[in-house]
Parts: sequence; C-alpha cells; structure tokens
Amino acid sequence: MTQDEKAEDYDRLKYEFTQINQELKSEKHANKELTKQLFLYGVVKRTLDRKIVASSENENWFANENYKGIDKNIVKEKEKEATELNAQIRVLRFIDSTIKTT
Repeated sequence: MTQDEKAEDYDRLKYEFTQINQELKSEKHANKELTKQLFLYGVVKRTLDRKIVASSENENWFANENYKGIDKNIVKEKEKEATELNAQIRVLRFIDSTIKTT
C-alpha cells in the first residue's frame, strides 16, 4: 500500500467517523427531546387526572344538594371552582393531545 493509498484510506475513515459521530450527536439530541416530551406528558397527565377528580368531587357536591342551607358565598365559590376546573381540564386535554401528536 502506497503512501497515497494510506492517506486516502485515512481520509475516508476520518470522513466516515465524522459522519457516524454527527449521527450519534443527532440521535442523542433526539433522545433528550423525547425524554423532555415524556416528562412533560407525565406532568400533564397527572395534573389532568387530579383536575378531573377535583371536578368530579365538585359535581358530586352539587348533585348531593350539599349547598342547601349554606352561605351563598360558599356556593358561589364552589360554582367558580367548577368553572375554573372545567377550563383547566379543557386546556390540559388540548396540551395532552398536542404532546401525543408531536
């Protein structure tokens, strides 16, 4: 093998190594992004589950007519809580669907 052939082999191997190294960096970046998305999905899912439970408890409070004979301010606060929970659930469901599709 001549010096020129050795130099060409060296250059070819160096190029291949560089390509492989770039691919590994790209995969590592993709894995980091996927890890972030999975973490975010977990947070959104847990928060959504908690909000759904809280909303259900709030609905049950009204369904069981616990508000009869109670101060109107407490009833208004429960109504406000129900409205806020429903809005939060809608937003979390939207975020959840967005995370799943990316």
